[in-house]
Amino acid sequence: MGYRLNEGLLWATPLESSYGYARRLMVANPGLSLSNLRRALPNLPGTVNQCPVCADHLFHPSVYGLRCLTHCPLHHCKLQSSCPKCHNSWGRPFRSRTPVCDKCGVLPKADWGKTQIKCRDLRKLRWLTRWVARCEEQKSRCTYVSLWDIHGRVEARRGRQLPSFFEPDIENKYHMAFECQRAGGTNQDRLNRMHVVTHNRPLKSRTSELRSWPVLEEDSYLLRKNRDSQDSILRRTATEAEMITLITVALRRILRWQRDALGFEHRLVWSELRNMRPENLREGEPPCDLCMAFSFWFSLINAKFTNKWMDMDSEGAHELFRFANYRFQPNIPAGIFVEDRQSKAWRPSLHFERWLFLRASENAFAEYVSLANWLFAKTADKAVRYKATGYPGQVFQYGMYPSQILETQLEGSRLVARYWPDSPLIDIQFNQDARDRIRDCQGVDPSDWSFVGAVEADHHKCHQDQTRELLGCLMHPSRWLFGPWIECAHEGYLDRVSPLYDYEVLRSRNSFFSFLDDH
Repeated sequence: MGYRLNEGLLWATPLESSYGYARRLMVANPGLSLSNLRRALPNLPGTVNQCPVCADHLFHPSVYGLRCLTHCPLHHCKLQSSCPKCHNSWGRPFRSRTPVCDKCGVLPKADWGKTQIKCRDLRKLRWLTRWVARCEEQKSRCTYVSLWDIHGRVEARRGRQLPSFFEPDIENKYHMAFECQRAGGTNQDRLNRMHVVTHNRPLKSRTSELRSWPVLEEDSYLLRKNRDSQDSILRRTATEAEMITLITVALRRILRWQRDALGFEHRLVWSELRNMRPENLREGEPPCDLCMAFSFWFSLINAKFTNKWMDMDSEGAHELFRFANYRFQPNIPAGIFVEDRQSKAWRPSLHFERWLFLRASENAFAEYVSLANWLFAKTADKAVRYKATGYPGQVFQYGMYPSQILETQLEGSRLVARYWPDSPLIDIQFNQDARDRIRDCQGVDPSDWSFVGAVEADHHKCHQDQTRELLGCLMHPSRWLFGPWIECAHEGYLDRVSPLYDYEVLRSRNSFFSFLDDH
């Protein structure tokens, strides 16, 4: 005779998640074996964020799985991934034979009558659930597109790069903040009271006309015959001088931010840090936090746009990267395209690409500053030493900034991008130790083997010749600078063999209703 499953309807709530339903079954069926429980719950989630007070009420709503929700809207407790009583994950009782913890496992019978949730609290969560579902329904009516780096078509790169921008979706920390600002910020205060991550800056938008890329076959002869007519058929591709100018503008923006953030001038030095070990940072060797970030940033610029490819992200190639388990670098695209369902490519305007390059360069520099701060903090431990076998337990995790949200969609023949105008650099805060390191930083002597180049602190003195000199230190002929992109992009070169892994701006959008995963 089979076991009759008790549904535990005493604790049923209209907003509970699959985890809440699983715990309800576990409490209502204390004699149910673990194998039978697993058969009854085929879609049990692996990771769960839960409020400790809600756990005493056998309550776990679906919205607790949203990354934009940091605290419980009902009890104002921080959502945790593990039980504060037994310090195991909330899903541990479903993998253990005897769930002994009464907070995350089986609730004592004496507390069964104390699990009711107030109706006003359920109304709060019901409004939040409906609001998010309505936002997802509105998004499903739009046509969103992905932007691809032109390097993925022109030349296959061995390096691994992560997207610099993301579409706001339910897995994104700033998803609800973006949707709130799209609606004019009318629910900002209400979301704040419910501890939802918000951002009080209004959205901006940019529009760019899309043009076919590559050029049509009938135009190929005209392009070969008269390059001056290229503008009338397809907007021109950036030249080497224009790319040098664009990198110079990015440098000036970084220097202006540095002056405003520190309150004093600081010379940025580019050093070769590939062989620097963790204990070298603790012993006070150069560079400082900003010089380290600048070294990473300009090495990425070099690897991206010159023929000298530094395989910085391969395992063991860069000791500091290996220490931080930092395997994927940010992407800084200088040329992008959009691909439709018929595999036809379209290019936005040159102004749009320049704007995207500057935003991506600041995102990359902010990530490297965070990495440098993390390295100095972790290597301060005297037990940290060089290990040829690896560094277990050390993982650098880069947080997302609002400026990395970029929503792109098609409106006719135009590409529309919505974004927050703030730079990620303005969110960076230096503690006193970092300020002391930056203030005392003298850079490295030009005779030192690791010195590559430097940029003076005054952004007014940062010109194209200085940028060209930095790239010229690589001992490459000038004609090879940015060669792979320039030589092929104007021809509309489409290498179908090269994989499109280089730069995907928008991640695939998941359905909100499947994410809620109600039983």
